[in-house]
Amino acid sequence: MTPKKILVVTSWFPSEAEPGLGSFVLDQVAVLREHGFEVEVLKIYIRGNFLSQWGWAKKNEVVTYQGIKVYDVSLKPLLPGLRNWTLSKLNRFAAEVLESHVKDVELIHSHAVFQGGWVAKFLSKQFSIPWVHSEHASQLVHGIDSLSLADKARAFSVLDSADSLVFVSGFQSKKVSEYFNLKPDKSKVIPNMLSPLFANSTLTLEKKYTALTIQSWVEVKQPQLLLEAWSLFVQINPDARLLWVGSGPLKAKLISEIKDASFFKSIDFVDYASRQEVMDYLNQACFYISSSASETFGIAIMESLSQGLPVVAINNGSVEEILIEPHGIITENDANSLFEAILEMSSTWNNYSAAALRADILKRYGSDAILEMWVKEYQNLIP
Repeated sequence: MTPKKILVVTSWFPSEAEPGLGSFVLDQVAVLREHGFEVEVLKIYIRGNFLSQWGWAKKNEVVTYQGIKVYDVSLKPLLPGLRNWTLSKLNRFAAEVLESHVKDVELIHSHAVFQGGWVAKFLSKQFSIPWVHSEHASQLVHGIDSLSLADKARAFSVLDSADSLVFVSGFQSKKVSEYFNLKPDKSKVIPNMLSPLFANSTLTLEKKYTALTIQSWVEVKQPQLLLEAWSLFVQINPDARLLWVGSGPLKAKLISEIKDASFFKSIDFVDYASRQEVMDYLNQACFYISSSASETFGIAIMESLSQGLPVVAINNGSVEEILIEPHGIITENDANSLFEAILEMSSTWNNYSAAALRADILKRYGSDAILEMWVKEYQNLIP
């Protein structure tokens, strides 16, 4: 049976203050609503730390975002070292929302273990509601060793308890399942969906930049590697231009180290871009570059291909699932290999059919294809 009312439980969902937060969850909710599902969102999270949030314990408000009812519930950590207590109170606050405001929920769909999955597990058991869990968090792929033993145990309890467990890539499913020793038939793969914004845009041939990258300045994204490869490329193509969208803890340090280098002026740096701006930037570039050492899925790569851009990417696991031939170049994880791939792409990008790239992405990741997968999964859970 197809559920009539779904409660999405997530820590990531856009707001007027943070329109880019959890935009992929918004896309899925919007498409479900367009196809007749009644969907409401419980956005539930722990804010900052005990000292930074002094004097502001609980937040509980109902807002409407793009026509979607959102129950925005958060809690500051009660005291250092009392995480279990904080999480228990978060669960109780969520239960109060469900009892008081959200009626006739037939299915719970959570996103990411912390804290959406954790709270959804409690609600599913408390109210006997079927529960599907989507795991997106990159932390469970390349940051698992940074988790405490308690958080690892919490993650396992969510992944193992969900009535249905869904990962966004085969690479993520394999890595997480092996780490937590999940049963082989426990999980399924349903990829992220291409936002309708990118699916319905107009392709353009007016190119301002040679290449574009959209990635944070954190270790796993390997910004130093990309800077090294780009510096080699500019020696051969001094007129090349790179647009780099992203911020992060390594940005100031690395930029200070290259600001006197000859290739520095060939890069334009942008800290943040809205979804519309991202689409505009994609249409201004000849091709896309990813230097990330690990990706849970690779949304930016999918969006780039949807705008007709071929991609140069480090072989990081999940990229092979998106970047099938002839969509770009997958290269080894070193600066010289990345440079050679960028050099090759700079002279061949125009040989790729933008229309064919988009058509393939829409076929595999468009809203119709992904919605069909989700409807089948929902129907399997409703008696």
